[in-house]
Amino acid sequence: QEQANKGTSNYSTLQKGVRYLDVCVGKGSLVQNRKKVRVKYILRAKHVRGKILDQNDNFGFRLGRGEVIPGWDIGVQGMREGGR
Repeated sequence: QEQANKGTSNYSTLQKGVRYLDVCVGKGSLVQNRKKVRVKYILRAKHVRGKILDQNDNFGFRLGRGEVIPGWDIGVQGMREGGR
């Protein structure tokens, strides 16, 4: 995996205002629309430092099917397997 720059000015903006930053660009194949993807996520409280609200190490959904919040469908599209 290639380490990407973590500066705040390097965020990219997609449709509907979804912003993302590749922490590590994956070397695997591009994720495909309508195919099952698995992600690891941690949801942290915005105003309580370090407080974890939810997390999952193996959450699966079919990309582009509306099974998750729209930001996930938009943000995961175009990622490579192994990316962060």
